[in-house]
Amino acid sequence: MHYGSCHSPSLFAVQFWLGLALTLGSMAALADARQDTPAMLRLSVGQTGIDTAEGREPWHIGLDYRWQPMGSWELVPSIGVLWINGGAHYVYAELKRDFLFDNGWVLTPSFAAGAFDDSEELQLGNELEFRSGLELGYRFDNHYRLGLGVFHTSNGGISDKNPGTESVLLSLSMPM
Repeated sequence: MHYGSCHSPSLFAVQFWLGLALTLGSMAALADARQDTPAMLRLSVGQTGIDTAEGREPWHIGLDYRWQPMGSWELVPSIGVLWINGGAHYVYAELKRDFLFDNGWVLTPSFAAGAFDDSEELQLGNELEFRSGLELGYRFDNHYRLGLGVFHTSNGGISDKNPGTESVLLSLSMPM
């Protein structure tokens, strides 16, 4: 097991600055299609712990429900759960923001907070864990989406043990 301070602050910084640069740099290319974004159900599969050196990278499956964009910032609230092999799971509430492009591509930065239940293979140091991520997806004409995302999960230093972990996932979102 790996404990200590979160060893991935640089990945978080890269995600943050890359997301900000892409977001600000692409504002002119945004489509008017965001007005008709439906509520969605997303299924995902992926690898958690991709940054561990121990060779035991747990896989996960996930399910989340996302409402339609709300407010002038068009934030998208969602709730979800990840089941991680070995018995760990993460139940979370999340805020997302979709940036839709005219060619069907969607860039979605997100931030979540939730309850994490450790397993023997994956221990994150606290029950309260935060997750930030960036997903790039393609939105088909029927509003289905296929996406690839990267995420960082940690307790933000609120406990002595804060190993953090990175995840990558492939997702399919279906309009409701």
